[in-house]
Order: sequence, then structure tokens, then C-alpha cells
Amino acid sequence: MVYSNRYQTDLHFVLGGYSNLAAGIGFFGFNSVFRLSDILATILMISAFSAYFVDSFGVIIDREMLINAIQTDPAEASALFSPRFLLYFMGIFLLPSIFLFKIKMTAQGLLKRLKSNVIYGVGSLALIVAIVFSFYPFYASFFREQLVIRVYSNPMAAMYGVIQVAQKDYFTDTPPFTPIASDAHKPTGGPRKLVIMVVGETARADRFSMNGYARKTNPLLEQSGIISFSDASSCGTSTAYSVPCMFAQEGRAQYNRRAAAYRGNALDVLADVGTHVYWRDNNSDSKDVANRVNYKSFKNPPTNTICDPECRDVGMLVGLDTLIETQDSGDFIFVLHQMGSHGPTYWQRVPDGFQKFQPICTSSQLDQCSPEQINNSYDNTIFYTDYFLAQTIEFLKAYDDRFETTLLYASDHGESLGENGLYLHGMPYSMAPVAQTHVPVMMWLGARHSPIKKKLLLAHADKPISHDNLFHSLLGMFGVETSAYLPQKDLLNSALE
Repeated sequence: MVYSNRYQTDLHFVLGGYSNLAAGIGFFGFNSVFRLSDILATILMISAFSAYFVDSFGVIIDREMLINAIQTDPAEASALFSPRFLLYFMGIFLLPSIFLFKIKMTAQGLLKRLKSNVIYGVGSLALIVAIVFSFYPFYASFFREQLVIRVYSNPMAAMYGVIQVAQKDYFTDTPPFTPIASDAHKPTGGPRKLVIMVVGETARADRFSMNGYARKTNPLLEQSGIISFSDASSCGTSTAYSVPCMFAQEGRAQYNRRAAAYRGNALDVLADVGTHVYWRDNNSDSKDVANRVNYKSFKNPPTNTICDPECRDVGMLVGLDTLIETQDSGDFIFVLHQMGSHGPTYWQRVPDGFQKFQPICTSSQLDQCSPEQINNSYDNTIFYTDYFLAQTIEFLKAYDDRFETTLLYASDHGESLGENGLYLHGMPYSMAPVAQTHVPVMMWLGARHSPIKKKLLLAHADKPISHDNLFHSLLGMFGVETSAYLPQKDLLNSALE
């Protein structure tokens, strides 16, 4: 019988994949201190969680997604679950597991058990080797060309991610802290500097009317004189990965998320040269960036005084004036980490009075809402961010007579809103759509900045930039001199490449 090439490909994949899975379960199940039912139940539980998130949001359960989930606070995590999850949990995990544990296993003597283990172990291993070698030409080309099959396979992809997290993030020795830019210093003289850096959350560059979006999502910023960099790329597609990278010296090509937690960053350098550094967080946390500087969470009252009941980003501005007045000398940088456009409950990010675009989606189950509702809800979050940033600029203007004031805004990553069946973010960078990596980056310069610097910034607005530029731009704003600073990566330097 002659099969078509397509049929042969499908047959190889199904038979090979099924046989390898069965052989693998046989090998590990019968050569383990755990019962086979325990192993299968664990696999079913992982499968249930993975299937729910893949089907509901189109996300990929890999190492970075798992790290992002681990570092998400309970309130944010709860927004991802809906009644639909119970169907997956019961249908894939609970009911099959009950059936598994009801199966009675006959106890075997030691010799008989050893004999069975040897037979099953050797037989399963031989079957795996035979399958791999017989289908190797197909597997080698198919999995190299079809990355999507590898990353979406359930539960293998999720199990591989769990193993990677355990090996690389939890069962490894903690490295010593490594300072950077030990030669850093700041020249004396010149005006005192006051910088507010807003770390945005889940904002897409193409949803800012500052970047040409048809809807007026930035009516206040368009009148503020802020300059938008229209072609900016993120370091990663998740908060846990991108936020530390935004402050890291290495840049995306050399960046290692775990190593970054034990290595100095831009804020450490600024603190070392005498800058007053403060991090205020209305998100989960600083992802280890602010471990060595002043840090305060604004997720809950009474620290955040503007809550309804969700605590709003604008609440992070309250009390900054008091901190400034307590220091008669020195420069300041305040990092404000937004809740921004965090999904899937976009409507909750927006207080009353800012639900401009209607109708909206009021469900965390995004695939149950219309594209119009999802887009309206998301655009409202950008509309509120416009207000928050405009309020930040007004705050800075009040200090123009005493400080050289600057606002730097950059989002950590973008967001998928249902395009091609994808929602949220966290896709592997090589597969991520532009919506998850094209981020807004904007800068506002106060009255004490020279007109030449403002013209220079405007001239750079359409150049391709990335999170790699932020480390050097922050050092440049404060005039820090160090061999770690690269002028060709500074957004405010004429040498910007």
C-alpha cells in the first residue's frame, strides 16, 4: 500500500509520539520509588493546568512563563481563573485520577518485582531507542522546522519547563553579589536633577495615539511636549524577564535573568554615586531590581491613598514632595512601577470616569468577549495611563525652578488581544508577535534642559531603540562617568546609534 507524503508524516508523528510517551511512562513508572498511579496523576494535573491556559489564552507554558506565574501575587493570579477552569480540572485531572487510584494493584514478591522491573525497563528503553532511530530523519527535520509543535505539546512542554525551573532557579547555589561600574563618579556642580521613571505594564506601542493610533488614547500627553520613540523593542515578553533587563548593563543579547538578581544594575550605580533612589510599586514587586535601594509597595491601603477598591497608579505620586523636601542636596530618581494595562481583567485597571470606549469586557475569560469589547477595555487602560503620566509631568513642573526635571516612561512588554487566537503575553521571544515586543518609550524634559537637548531628543524619536538603551540613558541623565556607560546607547546623546 502506498501512502502520500502527508499521510506518512502524520502517521510517523502520531505513532512515534504516542509510542515514546507510552515507553517513557513505562520506563520511569516501573523503575521508580513512586507508584505508576502517582506519576500519571501528576502528569494529568500538569496537563489540566497547561490545557486551560493554552486553550483560553494561547500562551505557552515554558520556563519563563512558569517563573512569571511564581512571581505573580495571588490577587493577579486569581484573575486568570474562571469557572471554565473547573471543567478542565475535573475532566482532565480529578475524575481520571479518582479512577486511577481505585485500580487495585496486586502485590508482588521481591524477585518477581525485580524481574518485572528489568523486563519493563529494558523493553521500554529498547522501544524508545528503536523509535528514535527509525524515525530520526523525520524527527530531526520536523521538530527543527515546527517549533510550535514542541512548545505547545501537552504535557511534555510544561513538564520540561518545570524541570528547567527546578534545575536552574531553585536547586542551584546562590551566587555572590557582583557590583558593577566600580569606577563610577559624578562631577560636581550643575543643577540638581529630579527624574521620575515610570515602568509601564503590558502597554502596546500601537495603542498610543502619540504613535499614530486613530483613537485618542493620549489626549493629555499630546499637549504636554513629551516625545515618543516610535520604534522601541522590549527585552522580553514577561514582567519577570523584562523589568530586570530594563536596568541591566548587559543588554538583551547577553542578559541572564537569574544572574541579574545577583549583579548590580543602573539603580545601584546611581545610589553608589550619591543619588537618592526610591522605588514605588503598584505591581507585584521590583523583580529584584530594587533589592538594595529604598522600596515600598503601593498595592494596598493605607500606603496607597487612592484605592476604589483597586489601588491606582496615580497614588504613587502622593508623598513624593515630602521625600524631596527632606533632602537639601543631591539628585533624585523615583521609579514608579505601574499596574498599567495588566490583564486579563483590563476593566479593573480603570477607575470610574475613564471608561471612555464602550462596550467593555467584564470577564477574565477573554475568548468569551467580542474583539470590540476586548479592544475597548484595553484602550481604556491606555487612556488612564495618559492621565497618570500627565499628572506626573505636572508634578515635575512644580520643581522646574529648583531641578532639572525629566520623565522617562517605558513599558516592560506588550500584549496580545486575540490576534491569531493569542491573548496576554509571555510567548517565547523568537515566536512572539510584534504586539508583545513593540513597546511605548517616551521622554519629557523640563524647562531647565537646554533647547539643543530637546531638539536632539526629537531627532532621535524615529530611530530603532530597545530596552538596551535604558541603562545608559539613566546614567547619562545624571552625568555619571564610568567605563560602563556607552554614549552610543544614550537616548540623550548625539552619538546615539
